[in-house]
Amino acid sequence: MVDHKSYLFCDMFIIMAKKFACGDVVSGCGWSTTANDENELFQKISEHAKNDHNMTSIPNEIIQKVKSKIQEA
Repeated sequence: MVDHKSYLFCDMFIIMAKKFACGDVVSGCGWSTTANDENELFQKISEHAKNDHNMTSIPNEIIQKVKSKIQEA
């Protein structure tokens, strides 16, 4: 059985939503988010990193860690 809450139906295409938990990369951080795609997800992650972790830029090493922890919602 398909859980339709995890899918965004767009015309003839099905797009899986994405989710990320910051604590998977930054120990002790309880922030998490979901988005319709990775672009939207990274916008949210970037805002969180700037506002809550005082990061003005995100090093490539961290970006790779974040990418490895993104899951289907």
